[in-house]
Amino acid sequence: MSDSPSHMALLRQYTHAIIDMAGVVSDDWHDELPVRPLVPRFFLNTDDDIMPVLLTLDSVSEAHMKLLGANLEDAKDRPFMRLLSCLLYVAPDTHSNSLAHHLTNMLMLDGPGREGPGKLIRYYRNDVFLHLLRILPPPRIRQLFGPVQTWTLPFQQGWPAFAPPEITGSAPAYWAVNEEQEQRIKQIGLINNILIRRKEKTGMRWASVEDFHADAEKVERILLFSERRYQLRDEPDQILFAEHSLLYGEAFHEHPKIQQLLQVVQGKGWGYAGGCAEITENDWKDIAARRQT
Repeated sequence: MSDSPSHMALLRQYTHAIIDMAGVVSDDWHDELPVRPLVPRFFLNTDDDIMPVLLTLDSVSEAHMKLLGANLEDAKDRPFMRLLSCLLYVAPDTHSNSLAHHLTNMLMLDGPGREGPGKLIRYYRNDVFLHLLRILPPPRIRQLFGPVQTWTLPFQQGWPAFAPPEITGSAPAYWAVNEEQEQRIKQIGLINNILIRRKEKTGMRWASVEDFHADAEKVERILLFSERRYQLRDEPDQILFAEHSLLYGEAFHEHPKIQQLLQVVQGKGWGYAGGCAEITENDWKDIAARRQT
């Protein structure tokens, strides 16, 4: 495996990177990287190992830069091997200590009841950051960026770059969200699960981040509809209903066989996933055909 010139050029455009140590396939040379843990006060001396670390690229040796470039190249075909979660550029006069302090503060929202691993906002992961861009208003995104001038992350086979949005006035003082935004953030994992399942079944790819956002918004609408209309609250039911909506059209549930199943499910609030075993292959063909007419 050799380092990729394109990935080396990418790395040299940025000053820092964040590594999700909890999700890394470890190698001996990782221990030699100049990293600084990003650990909120709540996790000090307890769960340090689940926290991300900040890598200062300017301090990385040329040998290690080549290894980082090779790792990114390898990750094109084996994403689970990727070491760097995202790349950041800050101005030369921004001290790494200041950046680390900001990034640490952004890991947990301000306010009561914001403690514990379940309250972490893993914004450094591409499958979270991309959703935050569509869920949070510009002032909050500007607050998340802080001193970061450019933020890039892996998306399919590329590394799209994002700049902080222009806002009037200053960024908010406290890192907080409203109830609706918090509920949407909690659904990120579920939405990713549904989109990945659809991708695996169809082999589809998004033409852009905007297309990804459009599909994520569609899944949000489907999940809300399935709960309000059919009282689906169990995750396996929600996942399968949303998957079927994406594959067969959002009106698929109007088919008589699906309606028959949903009438039973609606009465007890669960059972869609199990009940779908009774839907035959011919039924699904008929549902698919109706979508085309």
